[in-house]
Amino acid sequence: MNVVIDGVEYTPSNEKSTPAWNYFVVNKYVNWLGDVPQEIKRKFKFKPTLPLQIIDGMLVTGKTHQEEAWARYGNRLSQRKGSDRIRIKHGAEFKLLADMIEDGILPFSPNPVAQEDLREPSGKSQESSREEEEGGD
Repeated sequence: MNVVIDGVEYTPSNEKSTPAWNYFVVNKYVNWLGDVPQEIKRKFKFKPTLPLQIIDGMLVTGKTHQEEAWARYGNRLSQRKGSDRIRIKHGAEFKLLADMIEDGILPFSPNPVAQEDLREPSGKSQESSREEEEGGD
């Protein structure tokens, strides 16, 4: 059974569903894939996310979020550059990325994979692996 909240349809996770209850996974990763309603974000106390990006060793904050970004991640940042960018400390970019992801911020713009970069998987197919597990040939 799907649930509709604020016009968005949610499907129960495959992890658990009983005749009386449907269980839904709600976390920062699900929020990246589709908007979690504000009411649920408040109930689960989601940290507000900032529209931050990392580009060429700089944390791009925009003018309205530079102060908050500096307060949150200042231990990984070295110098403000204008009113919308902050230089990342040398060697701290990976840790900053991890901190931002932990806070539910996706620090890159998602881009589709180019058709020429797609390839067939190598190795065993899922079907042959399944047959081996079941004892078939």
